[in-house]
Amino acid sequence: MGVHPRRLVTTVFCDLSGSTSLAEKIDPEAAYSVIRSYFDQARQAFELHGGAVEKFIGDAVVATFGLPEAHTDDALRACRAALDVQERVRRLNEELGDRFAAGIAVRIGVGTGEVVGADGVLVLGDAVSFAARLEQAASPGEVLIGEQTRGLAGDDVTVEPVERVPGADSLVAFRLVGARAA
Repeated sequence: MGVHPRRLVTTVFCDLSGSTSLAEKIDPEAAYSVIRSYFDQARQAFELHGGAVEKFIGDAVVATFGLPEAHTDDALRACRAALDVQERVRRLNEELGDRFAAGIAVRIGVGTGEVVGADGVLVLGDAVSFAARLEQAASPGEVLIGEQTRGLAGDDVTVEPVERVPGADSLVAFRLVGARAA
């Protein structure tokens, strides 16, 4: 198995919040349908903005920007995709509210860093673990981005500083509020 060189990648880690309570409120088949719709919408958003879904972990989605092909604006693309996922979840909730009187929320973390791949598979790296830590610190419906992502996206994103990242005081994070359209 050949190891590929380190690459700078922006990773987006999305986790569905409240899926357990959703499954308790509605029929299990309906809950499965909702989660599948969320997965489909997330995949579409990532692909639309030039990213690729790396994996699904439970009800989480991990996507990368910069693999297999890097772009100079991968961090910005990832930010746009994260906001697009949140907008798609809002629209999905409108449909859910009409059908089930229930809804879902997604917490998203966006981190940029080096990763190491082996034979085309993302293995490990700062971007993945950092994005996961930011996602865990985000509130439902919120997107948190790291300092390096913020720096690479520049003035094309609108952010608010986050004073303290719960459980990770050494992390510098920003709440993503908006991104310039493509």
